[in-house]
Amino acid sequence: MNIGHYMPGIWDRGGVGAYLLRVGRAQRASGHKVTFLDSLDRYAEVGDPGERPVVVEPRALGARAKALGLDVLHLHAGVPEPPAGGPRVVRTVHDHRPYCPSGGRYLKRTDTPCDRAYSAFGCFWGHVVDRCGSVRPAKMVENFTATWDDQRVLAAVPSIAISRFVKEQMIRSGYDGGRIHVVTNPAPPVRPYDPPPRTGSPRFVFIGRLVVHKGLQWLLRALARAGQAIALDVAGEGPYRAELEQLTDRLGLSDVATFHGWVDEAGVDRLVANARGVVFPAVWHEPAGLAALDGSARGRAVIGSRCGGLPEYAIEGQNALLVDPNDDLGLADALTRLADDWELAARLGAAGHALAAETFSLERHLAELERVYRGDER
Repeated sequence: MNIGHYMPGIWDRGGVGAYLLRVGRAQRASGHKVTFLDSLDRYAEVGDPGERPVVVEPRALGARAKALGLDVLHLHAGVPEPPAGGPRVVRTVHDHRPYCPSGGRYLKRTDTPCDRAYSAFGCFWGHVVDRCGSVRPAKMVENFTATWDDQRVLAAVPSIAISRFVKEQMIRSGYDGGRIHVVTNPAPPVRPYDPPPRTGSPRFVFIGRLVVHKGLQWLLRALARAGQAIALDVAGEGPYRAELEQLTDRLGLSDVATFHGWVDEAGVDRLVANARGVVFPAVWHEPAGLAALDGSARGRAVIGSRCGGLPEYAIEGQNALLVDPNDDLGLADALTRLADDWELAARLGAAGHALAAETFSLERHLAELERVYRGDER
């Protein structure tokens, strides 16, 4: 099969680019031909992953896909119109944009996840009153136009949701559930299971962008409440870093919380290997749970928030402890439980390792993708 993966800024740092590189190379290893396509010509700016994408204007995707002889054009972001005149088109919904113009499902004014169904008036109110998105007129028009484009395109092509939560939100907002397939993201390559360190101060790892809805401010508050020697490694970069470092100082955590900036896969491996667990404290409706899979693949327990698609990846009582968003005491208790109970951390980590190797394996993910590519509706 000849497969094309399209994503604007395909090799920008972030979860989707890493996912596409892993999946595309695995598809090649299984005998498929794979081409990466991008609407942005900035390959030289973001580093060289060894895969130069074909640069194409979004409205020309159908014609370029046909010229490349693709059997399937797999979209990983919105486009202004359904690609026409080319191969079968499939769209993976990695975010909330098809039913949330701001893309965040997060109300900044109250620091809470948004539970509204999409409506033009309700989402306009959210932008203006709840600060769920920009109030600049040009940006608001851009946000709403992207959702309207998705509504039109996703009515014409089958889609893949990365969690049952995302599918449910799409149906709730008017999409045809019969055209939406749930295919969970795959875990990173699974290493042989190695239990967490038993000696020294328990360490925890946060992996993600330093933006407000990822919840690191909540984690820092909880860490200050935990009342014992717990260390935190922060692997990520983003516009909120300076404020988070200031909060760390104010809470008296400068000696226990270390900001490493952006960390490559080998660096993440080292941090997680030395950790008691991985913490995923989202205060928005996280569509899935890639950082949870990072921890599980390396045999580490997960602490996460009980919202969005995360509980489908961080399964309460199996590989994870879950806490309601912004519950400082609840998160402090979860940190303390794992810090005090090595056996619990090891048990959750081993269960997560098995989940990553089986339920969230790359092989299973590829088989599910191929089923959708072929139009097998079973």
